[in-house]
Amino acid sequence: MECLENIYIYDILMPICTTGPYDLLKSDGSSEIRNGVHHPLQFPQAPEDWCRDKTYEYMITWANRKAVQNALNIKEGTVTDAWTKCNSEHYQLGRNDSATYSYNVPSSVAYHKNFTEKSIRALVYSGDHDTAFPYVGTRKWIHSLNLSVDHTWAPWYVNNQVAGYKEAFVHGDYWLTYSAIKGAGHNPHETKPEQTLAMIDRWLNNSPLN
Repeated sequence: MECLENIYIYDILMPICTTGPYDLLKSDGSSEIRNGVHHPLQFPQAPEDWCRDKTYEYMITWANRKAVQNALNIKEGTVTDAWTKCNSEHYQLGRNDSATYSYNVPSSVAYHKNFTEKSIRALVYSGDHDTAFPYVGTRKWIHSLNLSVDHTWAPWYVNNQVAGYKEAFVHGDYWLTYSAIKGAGHNPHETKPEQTLAMIDRWLNNSPLN
């Protein structure tokens, strides 16, 4: 843990935050002004020493602005608590109620096991630079389902470059594809949007990822 304490666990190549919160939003909640026009949904320019956690902090503050909620046509009174991007309480509360959910499911593996008896196509994917939920752990629980291997671990490509690695499993009418996106972190669509879109587009079209 000493070796990892200064590594950004959600994407090991990203810098950790070394500065305090940025005062990017005006306290009166006024809109950004670009070329003399108010843009309530516009993000102001980020400073050079930016880090991803600041993006998330800023997003929460931004989404809770009245001007933003009005611009998104959110009906008055439907947001009773402050909006948050992630329910982090469930890690501590187990199946107890939280502010976001009536209860938490500590593991979804049993549900995936039930799905294997259905006629379903499933796609599971990870970024291979995420240490919060490492892709090797995801592979482990997928292999614990004891499915037949349809395609073994192999690369897939975007623009003739390796975009990640995938394997496929089958059990009757149940098909599961697992993909680890190369160079992506906890949210692959943020750091590898082209590769993530190609993967999902191919899967939705029932085409091979490669």
